[in-house]
Amino acid sequence: MMQKICPICDGKLKGNYCPFCRRMVRHPLTWDIGYYLNERRPQEGEYSGAAVQRTGQEPDLEPQKFQGVDLESKAEKRKKALEKSPGDKKAKAFYGKTAEKNNGGKKRQRKGNSGGRAAKWLPGMIVCLAFLSITARELYSNFAYKEEAVETWETELASERITGETELEQDILTWEAELDQEIFAGEGACTGKNHFPVDIEAVEPAIWSVMEASTQEEILSGEETYIEEPEEGSDNPWTYYSRILWWEFQGNNEEEYEFITVDCDSVSGELHSLSGWFYDAETAADIFGHLAEILEEEMDLPREEQYADTVSELILENAENEDGYLEYFPGYIFWIMGTEDGISISLDAP
Repeated sequence: MMQKICPICDGKLKGNYCPFCRRMVRHPLTWDIGYYLNERRPQEGEYSGAAVQRTGQEPDLEPQKFQGVDLESKAEKRKKALEKSPGDKKAKAFYGKTAEKNNGGKKRQRKGNSGGRAAKWLPGMIVCLAFLSITARELYSNFAYKEEAVETWETELASERITGETELEQDILTWEAELDQEIFAGEGACTGKNHFPVDIEAVEPAIWSVMEASTQEEILSGEETYIEEPEEGSDNPWTYYSRILWWEFQGNNEEEYEFITVDCDSVSGELHSLSGWFYDAETAADIFGHLAEILEEEMDLPREEQYADTVSELILENAENEDGYLEYFPGYIFWIMGTEDGISISLDAP
């Protein structure tokens, strides 16, 4: 079988490329190889004999010359070229000419003074470390100074804010006290609202009892006052003196608060109205049923003019009435309107 052989390493070519020398071969040798790849390659002088045994031809006693090519001279030239210039390690190893053998069996070592190099770098490193240390110390000092300045400024600002808030609160309290004096110093009841013949001092304890019996939650309370009088020279005769008391408690939902308010005259103490906002219709019916009873008892209405039970029934019936419902009773005016957000109810003086 004819094969292309590298003239340098006797290796089998792939095309015109020698995988051992890693070079392209322009003039490859063409041999009729008579041995298998798993057999020992014939040594020099045995090559032609192996071919004779397989082909039956006479051996060529001059293996150095084959098809007009002087193999020995070309191989020697290639060896010398590889020894003079760096080439592929596999090709050099084929001829037994490794870098160690070319150096007389001794490995090459770089000569140098590592200690001298370290001595050259050491002063520069010391200078750099010293510079970094000084810079870090200065940065830390500046940071500490700025942090202390900020803390001082924040303390002063907080002190000024507290002082300002205290003064403002004192001014508000003084203004509210003066306003309360003006409100309670009015001459008679206001003329802008109707009045129940019921005093807030008489019904406030009863309202507290109704609230405490209607919920187990904490009840918050408070009050506000305001006055509105006509300006000088105005034709408006109406005056409004109001003291608003309110009670608030948490409903079934943690985010929902239900409350009632009582509007009374800040001068005479007579009630103007009772109103409330609820999320639960049953709670609203219970509370306002009792409030209607309190008003009816304080006004001493006859039995045929008492409609507290009717008020509770109307609340349950109109809890979702978005158009609202109005009813005139002998002692008060009842109004209710139900929305998606809650139920609004009021008992106003007729």
